Amino acid sequence: MSGYIEDALSSNKEDKFDERGYVLQDMVNEIGSRLGYRVTNGLYRGKRNNENGYDGLWRCPDGSCIIMESKTSDAYTLDLEAIVGYREELIEARAMERKNSSILIVLGRADRGTFPSLIRGSNYSQNIRIISTGALFELLKIYDRNRVPVVKGQIMELLKPHDFMQLDNLVELVFPQAEGGLADSAGVVSPVGVADRDIPNLVGDCNQDVVIPELPDRSLKVGRFIHTAMERLSSSGYVFSEAQLEKLCDRAWSKKTFKIRYPFMKRKSAEGETRLRDAGGYGRYWVDCFRFGDAEVFITKEWFEENGSRERFIEWYEGIKDGWGFD
Repeated sequence: MSGYIEDALSSNKEDKFDERGYVLQDMVNEIGSRLGYRVTNGLYRGKRNNENGYDGLWRCPDGSCIIMESKTSDAYTLDLEAIVGYREELIEARAMERKNSSILIVLGRADRGTFPSLIRGSNYSQNIRIISTGALFELLKIYDRNRVPVVKGQIMELLKPHDFMQLDNLVELVFPQAEGGLADSAGVVSPVGVADRDIPNLVGDCNQDVVIPELPDRSLKVGRFIHTAMERLSSSGYVFSEAQLEKLCDRAWSKKTFKIRYPFMKRKSAEGETRLRDAGGYGRYWVDCFRFGDAEVFITKEWFEENGSRERFIEWYEGIKDGWGFD
């Protein structure tokens, strides 16, 4: 891969070719994919047919999103308004949330160093970060040598915008396991102990030792199929993060993900109030209470074959095995 990147960035006139910017775009997206993001490749030549013109859309398992823009050099003009516009379009289309989305500009060569100054002087500096292809490739090599969730989490956090005026944030990011951690020859901290800091729940740090059960017999009726699957998942000791529970209890997210009319889950309140019925008095949730860690929830029983909710549930369930399912 490094050879293709070098070819795309070569300053030798004999080595230059017209499509080198698109090669770099593909290589950067490939790095993102190998780092563990779910990558959607962008267009090569701007917008067409009202499609979004981003170079790449990187989705992190924790639900955050990065709009990736690759440039062979900063010797060219950066259309900052257009790049910010790609993010705004996706937010308006509810393809991502404003609070957990950002922009990453991957720069092949810093010929004049103009991009950082341009971004710092804009209104968008808090949502944009810049990294060179060389540094991004180094992160990939570090991850290849240390394929553990804590390193993956550090890298993904590093590529998000952070305020490092208060250095506590930087120390926590770089040394999340300073107590009991051991650094290898590359200077990467190995996960000897468990840090107090909450590294993003990528495949679920608290689920590392959990074996996610296989789905039940698919000949079961859709309601019984889903009830059995969630009952097994609960019994396995699986834990949802607080952010994941918020989505599972959200009506709009549930409708988008499963094509159902009611939130996938409802929390059991401390007072024992379940609210399992709708305004008309019809029961919309199973009376069985499912436990995931400290959370006690009820799950909707409104599942129908004809709207494809079984297939959507299967896709979601299989996705959480790899840390996905909460885009």
